[in-house]
Amino acid sequence: MDTNINGQHALNEIINNVKKHDLIKARLVIDHMDHVDKEIQKKMLNEINKAKPEVAIPLLAYLIVKYKDIAGEFPGLRNTLYENVIQQPEFLVNLIEDRAREIEIYIELAGDFQLQESVPVLIDILEEGDKDEIIIRSIKALGEIGDQIATSAISKYLNYDNKEVVLTAIKALGEIATPSAIQRLTETLGREEQLDLFILDIFAKVQDNISIQKLNEAIQSNSAFLRNYAREKLVDIGPKAVPILCDNLHYKDSNLQIMSLEILGEIGDESAVNPIRKLLSSHVEDPNIRFSAYEALMKIPSQQGNYVLSKGLRDPGENVRVAAARAINFKYNDLLSAGVKNMIKENTSESEKIIEAILIAQADNMFSDLLEVDKFRSYAIKYFSNRASEELIEFYVNILEEEGKFSELRQRLTKIYKTKKGGEVPLVCAVDDSELILRIYRKVLNGLDYKSQLFQEPTKALEWIKENHPSVLCTDLNMPELTGIELTQEVRDQYSTTELPIILVTSQDDSPDKNSAFRAGVNEFLHKPFNEENLGNKIQKVIKN
Repeated sequence: MDTNINGQHALNEIINNVKKHDLIKARLVIDHMDHVDKEIQKKMLNEINKAKPEVAIPLLAYLIVKYKDIAGEFPGLRNTLYENVIQQPEFLVNLIEDRAREIEIYIELAGDFQLQESVPVLIDILEEGDKDEIIIRSIKALGEIGDQIATSAISKYLNYDNKEVVLTAIKALGEIATPSAIQRLTETLGREEQLDLFILDIFAKVQDNISIQKLNEAIQSNSAFLRNYAREKLVDIGPKAVPILCDNLHYKDSNLQIMSLEILGEIGDESAVNPIRKLLSSHVEDPNIRFSAYEALMKIPSQQGNYVLSKGLRDPGENVRVAAARAINFKYNDLLSAGVKNMIKENTSESEKIIEAILIAQADNMFSDLLEVDKFRSYAIKYFSNRASEELIEFYVNILEEEGKFSELRQRLTKIYKTKKGGEVPLVCAVDDSELILRIYRKVLNGLDYKSQLFQEPTKALEWIKENHPSVLCTDLNMPELTGIELTQEVRDQYSTTELPIILVTSQDDSPDKNSAFRAGVNEFLHKPFNEENLGNKIQKVIKN
């Protein structure tokens, strides 16, 4: 190509072409525009900018597509193009209909300006099936315009063999967001995990009844990753999702009830309190459900009817009693104090179980109040001496030091703590997003004569494991950031199944994730609630193997 272009001749030519509306010759001049100096370029652009829309729009579009660098140096070009489209939008529609050159940018402009008049033309393009790039831009523009009559035409591309086209179609239907468009998206679920996540994001944004229902169904997915993703979206939606989550409590599906209770606790909306109380009063047999119910009540800010929490201290399940104690501690008042003191003063073995649950729960408010009760104080010393972990004793020693009360008891606990701290024992790392479960781990592992390293966040556990080598790793299945299966996969990059045995501990009943867990490198599977006997047996089994 001849680079010796006379700038003035090029400028005169573009002036003449614009005046005569000769787009062909004008484009030929533009083809050599990068061979003239910046000052001439600026003057040429100025002549194009002054032209009528039917001349300016095609030439500006051609320029922007051909010379991205020049367009970047003159940012006003695109604004000028916009101004011309505003003056004569029907001309833009005609350009699309005629399949004019630079049709991609014309379609993009139709979407930018939400030109309703372009909808039939864009639908025709989709019906004909053009190049993938033109299809993508047409679907995107229709989504931005948001006209429901485009739903059927866009939906045909949900099964297209180009993934970018499919994702664009999903996004466009989410922008149209009519019941029909959302229904088309629900019919696409289950094909591929990445597409499912994209659709769940749309449901979380739309938040109509169908969308929330589908997110609710997703928390029952066979995939732990999808379950957790849907859970996060329902938490983000907040109170609007509470009614359907409360409805889940009526179904005799323990996995669904537990997941719903966990989400309700994270949302923390007071309207969930009564449905949870009704669930507890219906004599639920599964201790995992009762545990989750008390944990949810702990997180929901409500001071009404908290007497129901005290019933949890008499629950036959130790873990449930601990959850109830923790909930009471957060909502502790004079009425609850009186009720708990009466329970403790009863001369029964049940009162000792209640005291133990309060101590395991690290219920600081209750501990400070109940120390005045002789029965509580004497059994606490007995428990600290024989069964408590050094971490638990240290926790209560710090409370006594801060309050400056019961100095004799503080000295006694300090002596017990120093005695327990000596000696080397196997170390078990436990990961669970429930703070209460971690406290139960500490109690159970201490009873088994193991030291414990506890993590509520799986990512932090992974960082620790990279620098430390515990004897066994116990992990929950459903956790934010990383599922138990994903955590296992990460750990297996560093340790084999014999170097670091992993036990997956979950409340999922007959979990569909079991095969995936073993493929990832899990050694054993254990259902909650766990105790010293069943957890101890699993740990001994994996250590011996």
